Amino acid sequence: METVHKKLDNFEDIKRRLDCCAQKLDSVASVTQQLVSKVDELTRSNAALAARCQTLEDRSDVIENRLSDLAASVGSLQESGSSTNTLRRSCPLTSSRLDQLEKQSKDFEVFVRGLPEISGTTVLGMVSRLVGALGVSCSAGDIARAYLIPSKGDKPRPLIIRFTFCVMRDMWLDN
Repeated sequence: METVHKKLDNFEDIKRRLDCCAQKLDSVASVTQQLVSKVDELTRSNAALAARCQTLEDRSDVIENRLSDLAASVGSLQESGSSTNTLRRSCPLTSSRLDQLEKQSKDFEVFVRGLPEISGTTVLGMVSRLVGALGVSCSAGDIARAYLIPSKGDKPRPLIIRFTFCVMRDMWLDN
């Protein structure tokens, strides 16, 4: 009889342990469901952000194309001998838009005059030397374009650096 009581006590102890394990499994299942819900929410949020980023990139591409077209138009007008002042007087609406675009374009550019050209050095090499001399941090993605323009006489050609963000241009100008 004593062994039966012992076995019964062992059985009740095992039953309590199993009940405790069942409660822990229920708790783990609840936490798992909460985590799945959070992951779903984050996935939806990430998809929405990705869509917004794509929209911004598309708009940026459209604006960049329009600016390029405008720059090409201005270049061809300058080559044909037309004066911008004449154009401004004849098209006042276009004139104000042109002024706005020119200002916006200059917000991203820095003109460097007097930088000596070293034979065999590329524009990228000149920019690298300038970065080192100014002690500014700059990555390849910070500069959209850099080029030299013709100069008058035997002065060094001016270097124009167009930045991807006007904040980076302002950082250069502060140095």
